[in-house]
Amino acid sequence: MTLDLDPSLNLYVEAALGRKALELVVLDVLFALDLLAAERHL
Repeated sequence: MTLDLDPSLNLYVEAALGRKALELVVLDVLFALDLLAAERHL
């Protein structure tokens, strides 16, 4: 996905989107680990 903007701004936007995606992945992993821990305690 590329936007017709200033190239440096484009890089910034892509970096921000990548960081957001990474945060979501980390949250998913933490959530999955929480579920595993909860199941183990039952």
